[in-house]
Amino acid sequence: MNYELNPRWNQIPVAHRFNSWEESPYTEQQLFEVVNHPFIIHYGSKPKPWDRRCTHPQKSLWYDSLNKTAWVGWQDTYLNHNTRFIRQGLRRLNRKTKQFLASSKLL
Repeated sequence: MNYELNPRWNQIPVAHRFNSWEESPYTEQQLFEVVNHPFIIHYGSKPKPWDRRCTHPQKSLWYDSLNKTAWVGWQDTYLNHNTRFIRQGLRRLNRKTKQFLASSKLL
């Protein structure tokens, strides 16, 4: 038996960008339910809910859930954002350097 998972269990933020259900992979009822009554909102791509560029209409739910954890009150700051950005860049540079050295047989 094969059953299809209700799309409400994996709302992706792009669901809010469809101008009509005809543009979406959903039926009219499914799109309404996915957008208005999701079970899980999956921020699998960017922007993430803590990103200032995130315009997802339900991003406050992410903070509501966060505030029920040990991370209560956490907010992304410019320092946190820039620190993550620098760390990602350094990891990428390290990986590229290793690739270059390996291809050059210098490693």
